Parts: sequence; C-alpha cells; structure tokens
Amino acid sequence: MTWQIDAAALERLKELEGVFVLKTNLSKSKHPIATVLAKYREQSKVEKRFHHLKGPLAVTPMFLENPRRIAGLLIVLMWSLTVLALMERQVRKKLKGQPMYGLYPENRPSPAPTGSRLIETFATLCIVIVHDDGSTHRRLAQLSPIQREILKLLDLPDTALKT
Repeated sequence: MTWQIDAAALERLKELEGVFVLKTNLSKSKHPIATVLAKYREQSKVEKRFHHLKGPLAVTPMFLENPRRIAGLLIVLMWSLTVLALMERQVRKKLKGQPMYGLYPENRPSPAPTGSRLIETFATLCIVIVHDDGSTHRRLAQLSPIQREILKLLDLPDTALKT
C-alpha cells in the first residue's frame, strides 16, 4: 500500500482555510461586507446569554399547555437574563478594569466576573431559624467578605437581602 499528498489539492484547501459563506439579502451598496460580518459575529453574544437559561438560571423543563402561561414564563426568563446581564455590567464597570478576588478557588483573580459566577457566590447563603421561648426568628447567616463586596459593587446595602 502506498500513498502520497496531492500538493495542488492541499494548496486549494489552504486558500480556503478560515473562509466561510455568509449569505444575506442586504445590498452591498448600503451595507458593506465588513459591517455585515461584524454584526454576524455579535450574534454569539446573544446566544451566550440564552445559554444562561440552562445554567445559572436553572430553568427546568416543564409542560405548559396554555399559550398565556408560556408567554408569561418567557417574559420572566427574559427579565432574569436582563437582570443577570445588568449585574455583570455594573460589577465590571465598578471594578474599572481591576481584577476581583474571591470568586475562584485559591483566590485567583477574575478580570471580568460573569453574572453566573456572581450568582454562584450567593449559593452558600442560608437562613438560620432560631426557636426562642415559643417564638421563631428567621435571620440570614453572616455574609462572606466576597458577598459583601459584590453587594457593595452593586450599590446594595447589606440589609438589602432579607428572609
């Protein structure tokens, strides 16, 4: 058995490396190719936000028959995505390019904290229930330093979280 590389075919493939087809119905005169390509590449940002529906927002599958309930669920999910994106933006803006410490193990720096990582930081927050002389009191456990820092970056007082 013998084999060899077809040099001409290899050169043709090299010329097409990184090239892809982008079809649009926009006119070339009004919409330059570079602008259309830039808009196309922004699409991945939107898709990453929708990925949050399965991740940090943890939307579980459910069966809804009523179209009004489906629409209601979708609007609540869109509000959640908006709040998540705004949290991320606010924290990054307040950090002014400085890294944030405490979000990752070993206190590694996070130069651009994500909304999902910010939410995960509050996963350990719990409610302490105290039974005292026939009455019950509900209190939040003490916030960690990183949780306090996130609230500060979001311009929220420590008392903003309630049971």
